[in-house]
Amino acid sequence: MKYHLVLLLLVPLFCGSDAVVDAQFCNPHPTLVPIDHPNYGYFPYFVKLHRCGGSCHIIQPSIKSCVATETKNVTVDLFDITKKSQRTIQLVNHTQCGCQCVAKPSDCTSDQVWKAEECSCVCKYTHRPPPTSCPEGHRWDSGHCECRCDKPPKVCPVGKHWSPRACGCVCSSDIERSCRSKGMITDDECECKVIDLEAKKGDEPKDEFKINKLMLVLMIGEFALMFFVFDAILYHKKAGLMHSIVKRCKGQTKDEAEEQKSNIRNSYEVSSVSTKEDFVENV
Repeated sequence: MKYHLVLLLLVPLFCGSDAVVDAQFCNPHPTLVPIDHPNYGYFPYFVKLHRCGGSCHIIQPSIKSCVATETKNVTVDLFDITKKSQRTIQLVNHTQCGCQCVAKPSDCTSDQVWKAEECSCVCKYTHRPPPTSCPEGHRWDSGHCECRCDKPPKVCPVGKHWSPRACGCVCSSDIERSCRSKGMITDDECECKVIDLEAKKGDEPKDEFKINKLMLVLMIGEFALMFFVFDAILYHKKAGLMHSIVKRCKGQTKDEAEEQKSNIRNSYEVSSVSTKEDFVENV
């Protein structure tokens, strides 16, 4: 707050002095804009357009920045140097500007809350630690709003350095970068190690097996559908599996009908013979 008051007092001095260039606040300013950087295949190479720029009053640009709130398309006639022809393009001209926070609410951690008037993330737990306790060897630091290592730095072996975030000795970034470039990982001794694919396969989730099984079922279903469609086409041409089955069924039905007729005929003949024999005996 005191810092802002000092700036407020200094602003009139700088703005009114003839020896100092006037301060530029957030407004659309005429700016030279390159047309085709870096090729420069069109003429003119530069045009003058308005671009938002300048400070947001006395607020530091690292806290608030000047951005365009309204724009307008302008038409520019160009000459294509390669094709020796004219061309018309649309460029954006800034007409209205406004101040916007550089930080975003998404930048806040779970232990912080967004304060729009301050354009910053503010710690929730400035006077007490959060409900979730810090890991072993760490303590809550309200100034940084995070759990920080509570161990004193120690001398690390060759190839390692002390990391307050890891709260221990870790491999140097150069070694890790070298291993990654070879497609390898670093072990506890900071040596490059080949990735064990077999072990990695064993750690794969079982969901992949379910996906493979589903793909197999879908492939079988698709094959069955294609076979049915193809066989239906052959059926109309009096060929294929379906046609042979239907033909066989019709043949069996015809044979059964003939057999039934034969049985009826035989039964009738037997009945006629029996009737005649009974008649002869009675006579």
